[in-house]
Amino acid sequence: MIKSASENFSITILPYLKTSSPVSIGGIEFRSTDDTSGLPSAVSTFLRQLAPMIFLKDDFRVASASYAVLPYIDLDEIGESLDSLQRVISVIAYCYAAPHPTLDHTFLKAEHATCIVSTPSMVSLLDVQPQHHVTPKPTVVENVTDKVSGLRCLSNFKHHFSVTAASRIYPPVPDMWLNISQDLAADFGQSFPASRSYGAFLLLLHHPQNPIADRIFTAVKWFNLSNSMDSEPEAAIIHLAIAYETLLQVPEAERITDRSERITDRLADSVSLLLGRIPRLDEWLRQFYIARCQIVHEGKADQIRFVAKERKSKADGPPYRSLLSYGYQVFQLCLSAILYGSELARGAGLAEKLITNQQRFTLLCKLFSNKAKSAKDRFDDCEECVYAIDRYSSLFGECGLELDTMLGALQLAAKTLLELESDEQDGFLLSLEAFANVERAWDQFDRLDALSRLSTTATSIWQAGVLPSPRHQVLTLIHVVWTYSFIYYYRLKREREATSPPKS
Repeated sequence: MIKSASENFSITILPYLKTSSPVSIGGIEFRSTDDTSGLPSAVSTFLRQLAPMIFLKDDFRVASASYAVLPYIDLDEIGESLDSLQRVISVIAYCYAAPHPTLDHTFLKAEHATCIVSTPSMVSLLDVQPQHHVTPKPTVVENVTDKVSGLRCLSNFKHHFSVTAASRIYPPVPDMWLNISQDLAADFGQSFPASRSYGAFLLLLHHPQNPIADRIFTAVKWFNLSNSMDSEPEAAIIHLAIAYETLLQVPEAERITDRSERITDRLADSVSLLLGRIPRLDEWLRQFYIARCQIVHEGKADQIRFVAKERKSKADGPPYRSLLSYGYQVFQLCLSAILYGSELARGAGLAEKLITNQQRFTLLCKLFSNKAKSAKDRFDDCEECVYAIDRYSSLFGECGLELDTMLGALQLAAKTLLELESDEQDGFLLSLEAFANVERAWDQFDRLDALSRLSTTATSIWQAGVLPSPRHQVLTLIHVVWTYSFIYYYRLKREREATSPPKS
């Protein structure tokens, strides 16, 4: 789709969630559709067209919704452009799925976090007006290429549709309701960030993507599917079981062979490790997985409610609460425990203590060599690694440090900085360029000699003070590599001077 010069934005709207004031969630600012202050006129006009289309049922229009302005998104070629938004919406749906403390239901359902991404566009009349067997009679389309001004939309990241100013957008399920107390600003600006259950999960939105975060968001996706109004209880149990297996990493071999007893034992051990040995919790998990296996293999379960057996009795008790109601709460408790432990480990720097500086220098060589990324992005990727090298450079007894790797990483960093600051010209950059262009030799003397001169220049810059920046990263690496190598350099220098012929 070709966008016009004025179409340099898109809007995402959460039709069934309101906010009393602007609030930032995962770096995306959501505002009320009543609030258009400070918006460019084109965006404000677009929003005034979109907001009145949101209906709850019949002729009942939603009074106000929440929206965010995004950079332009080509809805025909989404790619990874909506990944961050999709994670934010998953977090919103998950936090609002808080289980009721005594009843069987959650606070809100997944459909309440319905997300519609809209972009101004010329749309086909065929897309917005059904042509057959409807009343009132639509505009007759004589030319299939006829287009009118409208909006291209994407609902919940999978359903494409088009609308015009006269269109109505209804909920994804018939019996939708709005909650009186729900307020994005109060909930995500105050309550959830301070919550032991959701605070660490919100912080995950601000961490770099990594395998653990990907696994958690995948598990949460299945949890949200389970909490859908559109899911039958049997389907919800299957979705929630997948969420548990993803979160707690049930071994692949056990899943493939479907050895339900081994899965149950593994999950019971994992849950007990996270939450402690809680009476009857293992019995709930056993019943939950019996239901899950019956649904998978027979299409239905004999029992989807928890039977609270007496400890020493062989007889079954009466069915009690839904297996799902326990499942939602136990899952959220497990995820909170995992994230809390992860935050403790991250705060203690445990992960970085298990990596040697030699491994970090090797990683820097890989990151700085990635020409698919801009120089700025390469420095962003390397920032954490560079400063970890500096923190642990005091461990002079570290074995396995390779001079060639350290000098190679520094040369790559130098070339990347020269690429980034190509328009600049000062004494430091000249020394840096001289060091970056020294050819590798068997005893490293030439590179070390250039590093010695570069270190002298870098010291004067350090004394003047440099704020954190790509240049600061390179200065840090110069300091560390020179600290590691200066003794070897001076030994080589003395050996060369001792073997060189005297000057006449």
